[in-house]
Amino acid sequence: MDTPDDIRRKLVISANIAFDALLREEDIPMFGIRTVTDGDIRAFKAHGFVCKLLATAKAAEKPAANIAQLVQQLEFLRASATWDEVYTRKDVSFGTLRFSGKTYDPALADQVKAVREACKKGLEQRTRWFANDSAQVLADLWASAGAARGIISLVRQFEADFSRLKRARRILDFSDLEHSTLDLLLGKSRTGLTAAARELGGRYREVMVDEYQDSNAVQDAIFTALTQQKQNCFMVGDVKQSIYRFRLADPQIFLEKYGSYAPAEAARPGQGRKILLSSNFRSGGEVISGINDVFAACMSVRVGGLTYGPEEALREGAPHTPLGEAATELYVLEVTDGDAYDKEAAFTAGKIREMLASGATVRQEDTLRPVTPEDIVILLRSPGTMADAFRAALEAEGIRCALDGGANLLETPEVSTLIALLQVVANPRQDIPLLAVLASPVFGFTADDLAAFRAACKKGTVYDALCRSTGEKAAYFLETLAVLRRKARLEPLTQLLQACLGLTRLDSIYGAMPGGKARKENLQLFFQLAVDYEKSSLRTLSQFLEHLQTLGGSQVAASGSSAGCVTIMSIHKSKGLEFPVVFLCGLSRKFNQESLREGVLCDPELGLGLMVADTAVRVRYPSLARLAISAKMNREAVSEELRVLYVAMTRAKDRLIMTYAAKKAAEDVRELALRLGLTGREDLCREARCPGDWVLLSALHRTEAGALRGLSDVTLPGSVSDHPWVIRYLDTHEEGETVEEQEPQE
Repeated sequence: MDTPDDIRRKLVISANIAFDALLREEDIPMFGIRTVTDGDIRAFKAHGFVCKLLATAKAAEKPAANIAQLVQQLEFLRASATWDEVYTRKDVSFGTLRFSGKTYDPALADQVKAVREACKKGLEQRTRWFANDSAQVLADLWASAGAARGIISLVRQFEADFSRLKRARRILDFSDLEHSTLDLLLGKSRTGLTAAARELGGRYREVMVDEYQDSNAVQDAIFTALTQQKQNCFMVGDVKQSIYRFRLADPQIFLEKYGSYAPAEAARPGQGRKILLSSNFRSGGEVISGINDVFAACMSVRVGGLTYGPEEALREGAPHTPLGEAATELYVLEVTDGDAYDKEAAFTAGKIREMLASGATVRQEDTLRPVTPEDIVILLRSPGTMADAFRAALEAEGIRCALDGGANLLETPEVSTLIALLQVVANPRQDIPLLAVLASPVFGFTADDLAAFRAACKKGTVYDALCRSTGEKAAYFLETLAVLRRKARLEPLTQLLQACLGLTRLDSIYGAMPGGKARKENLQLFFQLAVDYEKSSLRTLSQFLEHLQTLGGSQVAASGSSAGCVTIMSIHKSKGLEFPVVFLCGLSRKFNQESLREGVLCDPELGLGLMVADTAVRVRYPSLARLAISAKMNREAVSEELRVLYVAMTRAKDRLIMTYAAKKAAEDVRELALRLGLTGREDLCREARCPGDWVLLSALHRTEAGALRGLSDVTLPGSVSDHPWVIRYLDTHEEGETVEEQEPQE
C-alpha cells in the first residue's frame, strides 16, 4: 500500500510528465507553449521582409514596433524552464495593431494581421491551462487521486466479477482469447517465452501478417512470441491507411519497424528488412499525381505519423489509357442560406446527372466507355448525419442510390413506416411513432395539418388531440387504426401484417416511388422476418416489437442489388474497395472531438485524466493530467483524420471529385492563403479543423487555382503540374442557383 509520501512523489512525477508533454514540440500540435513561440517567431522574425517592408512606410512604424515588442515577449515566454515561470510570463500583451496613411501595403498588412490573430487565439488556448501555479496544480492532482483509485478499484472488481460469470458459463470473448494466448506463450508474468511458445513457433516456416498497420499491442506480442526464435515474421501493411484507432490499432508499432528496418538490399543477415511497395495498379496517373501533391504537402511525422517523401509517394504501376481531360476536381461551395449538407448534396447530384448525360468516360481495360451509375460512389466521413441529404438529392434528379452498398432493412423508409404503424396499433398513445405514421406518404398529413389539430387540443397526447379532430384525414386514420387494433387482438402476427398492407396500400405507395421494386422487396423481406419469428411459437405483436428493438443495433440487410445505383458509403467501409469515380464530399465537416469530452480520459503512458471538483464554488475543471492526455489524444486524432483522407482519395480509379461546402467558404480560403504566406505549411497542417483544410492548402499552390487565390490579395508561389485539376469557387444565390467565379489569369 502506498504511503502518502509515495503518492505525492507519483503525483509530482505525473505533473512533470504532463508538463513535458505540453511543452515538447514533437508531442503537441501548433500552439503548445514552446511550439507556439517558435512558430510565431518564425512568422514574425524569420521572415524579416515583413518588418522591412512595413518599415519602408512611415505610417507602418507603430505596427513594426508592435511586432518587435510581441516577438520579444514570445521569446521571453519560450525561455521558460519551469511551470511557475510559464505561469508568471503567460500574459503576453498584443497591444493594438493599427495601420494608417496610404503608403503601406494593404495585402501585407492583411497577412500580418492574420498571423498575429492566429498567434493570439492559439496562445490564449494554451496559456489558459497555466491558470494556477505549480502548488495548486499538484493540489488538484492530489484531490483527484482518490477518485482515480476508486475508478481503478471499480474496474478491477468489475473485471473479476465478469470473469467469474464467464467461467461459470464456460465462455470466452475475443479479448479473453487474445490474453489467454499471451498467457500460453509468455506466461502470466510475461517474463519470457514459454516451452509452448517455442514448440508452436517451431511449427511454422513463415508467419504472414496482413494489414499490419492495424495491429494492436496484444496482437503484436503474439506475433513476436511465435517468431522470436526463427525471425520468420513477414508483415505487409501501409501505415498511411491505419484508420482503426478506435479499435486500439496502434500505428506506432508499424512505424517503429518502418524506421528501424533497413532496405532489403542493404540489410545484414538476421537484420529486419523492409521492401517498399509504392506501385499503384488501381488508379490512373492523373489521380495518383493529385494524391501525391496533397500528402507531400500535408503528411509529416507530426501529422500522419511519417514524412510523405519520394519513397512513400505512389507510382503508377501500369500505364492507363489517357482520359483526355482533368481527372481530379475540387469545388468550393459558398452556402449563403439553408443547410450546407443539402446544398452540397444538390450540387453533387447535379454533377452526377451532368456526367451521366454528357457521356463522361471511364476506363475499361485498354479502352474508354461512358460512365454508369454503378461506377460512382459518394464517400462521406459520417454518413449517419449526411447520407439522407445525398439520397434525397439523387432521387430528386431521378438517380437511384444504395446506402453503404446495402442499407439496414429496419432503417429503410418503407419498413420504418410499417414498424411505426405496428407500434401505434400496439399503443396509439406513443407520440413519435404516431407522428411518423401520420406524416408518412401513407396518410399524408402535412405540417399544417398536424399543427392544426394539435393547436386545438394542447393537453394530453397527440392521439387524444387526433381523436378530437373533425378533419377527413383524421377520420380515415382513426377508422383504419380501429380495424387494425381489432385484428391485432384476434389474429396472428402475419395476418395482422397482411391487413396493414392491404388496408393502407403501403406497398403500392412506396412501390410507385423511385426505386420502387427494391422498396417492395424490402417489405417482403420484413414480412418474411415476421414469418420466421412466428414459427418458433405463438407470438404477440408486443413480443415482435420487442424483438425488433433487440435487432435495432444489428445490420439486417435490405434488398437491392447495387446495379444501376450510385453508392453512398462511409470512408471506413470503402477501405479495400475501388471505384471508377469517387465523389469525396463533406470536406468542410469539422473533426469529431467527442472522445476528448469523456468524463475520464485514459492513456497508456500518462495514465488517467480526471476533472477536479471544487466543492466550495461548485465548479469542475480539468486536472493537469487530463489536459496533457487530451492534447496527446487530439494530436493522434488529427493524424488519423489525415490517414482517413488518404484512404478516401486512394479509392478512385479514374476520377476524383471533391467538394467543400461552408457558409463562410471564401473566408476559410482567404484565411489559409493569408497565413500560408507567413506561417509554415506544417504548422497549418497541424491546426487543420477539417479534411478540407489539407486539400485547400495543397490546391492554393496550384496555378489552376486562380478562383481560390483570387479570394485574397496575397501572392502565393504557384506550381505547374503535368496533371492539372479543375478547381472552381461557386457561390449559391437565394434562388438555389450556383454562380461560378471566373478564374483570374495568372
